[in-house]
Amino acid sequence: MLAIPLKKSEPLDLYEPLHSYVALKYSESEAKRVEGLFQMLHKLRSEMQRDELSLPIRRDCLIRYFKCLCMVEPLFPMTNSPSPPIFVWYNAFNPQENSSQHNIHLEKASVLFNLGALCTHITLSCDLTTDQGLHLAVDTLNDASYWFFILWKHEAEKASATIDLSVNCVELLREIITAQIDELKWNYPPSHCNSHSYLSPSLPAFPVAQHYRKAYDMSTFGPLAESLVQSSIPQFLESKKKTCLVKTGSSVTEQFLLGYCEAQSLLQEGCQTSCLDLFSEVGSFKIKDGNLVANLRGSNVAIGGDELPGDHTTTANEL
Repeated sequence: MLAIPLKKSEPLDLYEPLHSYVALKYSESEAKRVEGLFQMLHKLRSEMQRDELSLPIRRDCLIRYFKCLCMVEPLFPMTNSPSPPIFVWYNAFNPQENSSQHNIHLEKASVLFNLGALCTHITLSCDLTTDQGLHLAVDTLNDASYWFFILWKHEAEKASATIDLSVNCVELLREIITAQIDELKWNYPPSHCNSHSYLSPSLPAFPVAQHYRKAYDMSTFGPLAESLVQSSIPQFLESKKKTCLVKTGSSVTEQFLLGYCEAQSLLQEGCQTSCLDLFSEVGSFKIKDGNLVANLRGSNVAIGGDELPGDHTTTANEL
């Protein structure tokens, strides 16, 4: 498993600039009424940077801090403030780079990034030799994917910060997390593979290989290649790609299945069609005894005006 590094930030006193701005824009009495929130913001921001706290406590602290940030977001930008807060965050993959802005979206994006990254650290601490540990690892990786999705959808473009908060980088991290989730599910004991929510260990790790291959290409050939050269991500993905190639083999059937999974990945968001589900009773193909075979019972697709074998439908007249 890959633990994504957390972003680091410079200490910042949020209480004083927020209190002063509200007193200036509204009144001192209004500032007094909401100073409890400002004190909580300052405390949570200090707590979230304490490395000695346990991982779950730091995660909960980040969640509470993010909620408080959403509450004070309407105050930003503090254009008339004599001393607006300046948020400084360092690149998670290259700490020599930083972004310094009076932009609350930089703060929110960085908190979301750390929430996702922290969940991957919790996954790394799980005991994968037990059923409970495996379930917890999958759950925390799903949480990580969720936080990176929120970052990608709502804050990445607004932050305009270092490359780790870019849309491309967040997409890469979500691809890696998806691959790790599939890898954990694929390695579940057979007793946990009685539903379609888990990949059967009797099948090759095609979805796993496909996600790792896509993430590797994104990290080495795309706009992120130069930025991630100092991180461990390219080496991690190269190792995973080689491992998955060994697992998936090179038979014709297995290569066809790999391409089939890639088609499913491309179409799953825009076209929820059952013909791309290898576990479906109505799909065009299915896996039987480890082989890829046409699903004559399920397919009702006509090609060039001719029905496929097994597609004939008996009409009332024929009865």
